[in-house]
Amino acid sequence: MTLLSQVTPECKAFAETCEDLLQRRQTSPTHLFKTWSRDELCDLSYSSYKALLRGVVRNPPRRSQVLDLADYFECTLAERNALLVSAGYAPLNLYLTGQPLQEALQVGEETLHALQVPSVLITRDWTLHAVNQAVLDLLNIPLELFQQLPLEQRHLLHLAFDPHSPLYPRMQGGTQGWWDLMVRDVLTFQRENQFATQEGWFQERLARLQKLPRFQDAWLQAAEEHHALELSPLHLLHFHMGTGEILHLRLTYTLLGELDYPRIMSYVPL
Repeated sequence: MTLLSQVTPECKAFAETCEDLLQRRQTSPTHLFKTWSRDELCDLSYSSYKALLRGVVRNPPRRSQVLDLADYFECTLAERNALLVSAGYAPLNLYLTGQPLQEALQVGEETLHALQVPSVLITRDWTLHAVNQAVLDLLNIPLELFQQLPLEQRHLLHLAFDPHSPLYPRMQGGTQGWWDLMVRDVLTFQRENQFATQEGWFQERLARLQKLPRFQDAWLQAAEEHHALELSPLHLLHFHMGTGEILHLRLTYTLLGELDYPRIMSYVPL
C-alpha cells in the first residue's frame, strides 16, 4: 500500500504537494542543517497531517494552516502558491516578470513624466526604475547623476540609509526623526515582502542593505516592535531643503494594473 493510497480525493493534490516539498527538503543541499520529517511537520505546523494521510481528515486544512505549512517548508513564493492552489485556495498576488513587467514599466514611465509633482516608478523590491524632473528639482541633482547610480543603489531604502546618497541630507539622515521614519519604512518593506523572504532577489537585496550604517538595527527594531508600530496611511515626509526650508510632503500611490507593483509613488506638498 502506497503512502497516499488512503488519502481522500479532496485532499490528494494537497498531500502530493506536501510530500513533494518534504522530499525535496530532505534531499536539498541548502536545507541539510534542518530536520525535515512528518513527525516534526505535525508537531510544529499541522497536527492533523498524518490523519489526512490515513483518510481520516476528508478536507484540506484552513488557509491559515496552509500558510503555516508554507512557513515550515520555508517556501518560495512559487512553492507557497502551489501549496495554496493544491488546497483549493487562490494564490497570492504574483509580481510581474519578463515581458509583462517591461510593458508595465514603459506605461509607468510615460505616466510618470506627465505628472507635475515629484514622482518615482518602483517595482516590488523597491528599486527605482525612473524618476521625473520634479524629483530631480526637489533633490537638486541633474538627471546624469541619477543615471550614473548603479542599479543596486537605486533603491528607496539604500538611498535613505546611505550617507553618501543625495536623499540622505534631505531627510536629515542620522537624526531621531529620520530614524523613526526609517524603522517605519523598513517595517513596511518587511510586511509587503513577508512571503518573498526565500526568494533569491530578496536575500540578495537584504545582504546589500545590511552593509549600510544602522540598517541592521532598524531591521531588528522593526521586527521586534512590529505589533506596536502603526503605519500611517498618509505617510508624511519632511524634506529639508538646501535653503533651510522644511517641505512637508504626503506620499500617494498610483497603481498601473491589478497588482500592487509596479507603481508610481508621488510626493504631494501639503
